[in-house]
Amino acid sequence: MIAAVGVRSLAESNLDFTHSRNLTIVGLILVFGLGFSQLGGVNVHVGDITLNISGLFIAVVIGVIMNLILPDVEDR
Repeated sequence: MIAAVGVRSLAESNLDFTHSRNLTIVGLILVFGLGFSQLGGVNVHVGDITLNISGLFIAVVIGVIMNLILPDVEDR
């Protein structure tokens, strides 16, 4: 259900997938999100505490970082 809402949001936002920047960011979000979700996330041990970082969180972090790193240059 969440994936369907996400795809619908992408379709309604008129995101231009002809730009490789947009396609790269969406592709990385899907790969990291689905990949780490299949693994059950990542377990991080901090002292006596074990944190489980989900694939959704990793996908969000990757998306934000890539959005900041990749240049947002429009073709002229």
